Amino acid sequence: MTRIAAVLGLALAGCAGVSSFAPHAPGSGISNDARRGKNLIYVADNNGVEIYPAGVSDPPRIGRITDGISGADGLFVDGNGNLYVANLRGASVTVYRPGQTVPFERYPTAKNPTDVVVGNDGTVYISQAGATCICITEYPAGSTIPKVTIPLKAAGGYPLFMTLDTSNALYVSMATVGGGKVLKFRAGHTKGLTLSLAGLITPRGLGLTARGALAVANDTLNFHYGFVSVYHHTRAGYKLLEQFVGGSQPEQISFGRDRVRMYVADAGYSERNGSVAIFQSESGWKRVGTISRDLSQPSGVALSPDAF
Repeated sequence: MTRIAAVLGLALAGCAGVSSFAPHAPGSGISNDARRGKNLIYVADNNGVEIYPAGVSDPPRIGRITDGISGADGLFVDGNGNLYVANLRGASVTVYRPGQTVPFERYPTAKNPTDVVVGNDGTVYISQAGATCICITEYPAGSTIPKVTIPLKAAGGYPLFMTLDTSNALYVSMATVGGGKVLKFRAGHTKGLTLSLAGLITPRGLGLTARGALAVANDTLNFHYGFVSVYHHTRAGYKLLEQFVGGSQPEQISFGRDRVRMYVADAGYSERNGSVAIFQSESGWKRVGTISRDLSQPSGVALSPDAF
């Protein structure tokens, strides 16, 4: 099933690279790194968040979070290493301290929260695709009560993923029956601008590179491959800089430390062919690794602040 089918309630019928990482790491269970919350990759995969060591080619899973999880979707790790999980099949975002598998905080939401991001000032943004709130809710630092709501129903479609730039402008991908679009909201504003992005078909994951270019997981809906499209913002608008295959159904985009490596969750189009594709910036983005073991249809990916 496609991501749009899952969010909109529609029924749809249901490139390996050479790694530059270290060999497989031995061991099983919860590693010391997992307990410390250091050098970790978190992957949202249905009813669990899988934990892997960073810097290892197709590593074994070293931990799993299931407590408080109900259809894990978008993930985010803040500067303190706390993991935020949007529970798509529930009505909450749960938060976990580094190395912990039981949530210490919960943000109640309408049904179907799809993603969560946290600003440098501690503001929490949660996108929601439920019948009672097609919206984004903003929570001040330290509060689980929303202060601002950005309505999205009039924009058409449903929100999928988000990202923030250095000026706290919020970017939101929107799914519609016929495709989708990306909206940009300036900090403090509740009216967004639809970005003119050439070649955009179905936007999902969003991220900003070290140079401030906008990376968009661009699903072609052809059941074989989707792209990551990278756009540079100029005075004349957005220019497509680069486009490369991100998987058959690319979802959330996340970056490692210094944004040298890009991680793209690929849900695939069957029950157990999903993975996380890893790219490195080398005069263009080149695929350097994969995470696939113990994954079914991953939708979200995030890294601890120290992970490369």
